[in-house]
Amino acid sequence: MSKPYELYVFNQFPWEKGDPDPNRIIFRFTTSRHIFVFIDISDEDNAKITGMGWSKGGFGSKIKFKSQKEAWGMFLKFFEIPVKFEIKND
Repeated sequence: MSKPYELYVFNQFPWEKGDPDPNRIIFRFTTSRHIFVFIDISDEDNAKITGMGWSKGGFGSKIKFKSQKEAWGMFLKFFEIPVKFEIKND
């Protein structure tokens, strides 16, 4: 069995200044690297993936996708491996 991902959900990176965007959700899946998925929820009918990327040890890159269908397919594949989800109180 594969090692589970750790999943973090937030709406602003710690280094970003100003108020968080209420229409943005960021998913961070973590194993040996971080994979970020940015989702815009401003449309009441459809959420839209606005970006994906990965980082590991200071290096990283964008993950390209051709359509929203392809992006959602890539996003859903992360849930094929068990996901460890914890709610942390600051």
